[in-house]
Amino acid sequence: MKTLPLALGQAGLVLTLLFIAVGSVFAETTKDAQAVVEKALAPLAAKFPSVPADREAREKVMKQYLQDNLVVYGIAFAPAPVAKGEDVPPSLYVYRHEGKLESKWLALPKYNYPADEWYTLLLKEGKPVWSHRYFDHGGGEIWMKTYSVPLYADAEKKQVFGVLTSDLPVPAPEKKPE
Repeated sequence: MKTLPLALGQAGLVLTLLFIAVGSVFAETTKDAQAVVEKALAPLAAKFPSVPADREAREKVMKQYLQDNLVVYGIAFAPAPVAKGEDVPPSLYVYRHEGKLESKWLALPKYNYPADEWYTLLLKEGKPVWSHRYFDHGGGEIWMKTYSVPLYADAEKKQVFGVLTSDLPVPAPEKKPE
């Protein structure tokens, strides 16, 4: 009978080590995926201002980006900040869903992207940024981290005409025991 607690203890130790190893691999995978995104999104952001402004042209470029970057779950183009009193323009979102690339408009009243961290932090910092992990209600409907890059109409004047993003899927946070 004394061997049972020892066996359970060893199994618990093995499981603990396995969880640590998986967590470490996930952390490295996430860092690797983030590096891929940072490298891939910059050239797209540089050429995006020359893409025709219609939905079809932008959607085509965004779908190609997802086909070329399999670690990326979704990509969004969110137009620049609007003047007070104006309507918030919709954001075009292209993402993976059930093995296909789908697209949709993210717009008020359900999706207020100018209030989201991936948007506000970029405008505050004035440079590309990663968001914290969050659940994307109304967009990708998954836990993710978003990398945001400013799009400049005039790079010298730092005149932002929009934000381009890449989303990486991440695991949901662990629930804390009650």
